Amino acid sequence: MTIYRYELTFSTNTGGKYQIMLPRGAKVIDAVWQEKRSEFSVYAECDTERELEQRIFAVVGTGCAVPYGSTHIRSIVMPDGYHVFHVYEVT
Repeated sequence: MTIYRYELTFSTNTGGKYQIMLPRGAKVIDAVWQEKRSEFSVYAECDTERELEQRIFAVVGTGCAVPYGSTHIRSIVMPDGYHVFHVYEVT
């Protein structure tokens, strides 16, 4: 088992959701905002020998709709101290 960071970038964003490939069975354990990269990332414990599967994540602001059938990963206060975003895995 190894821990890896997966970027939620504009290149993986389709229709407001981020589609990324993770090893099957990967356990997402955290989400962060990385100021220097200007992007959200998720961290996952995974076995890199396993085949990849598509996983879908959404980042929504406070006051926005929560994606149906999703699991909350983490709420993140932005560096401005005012805006808060919430990272969900959509199942």
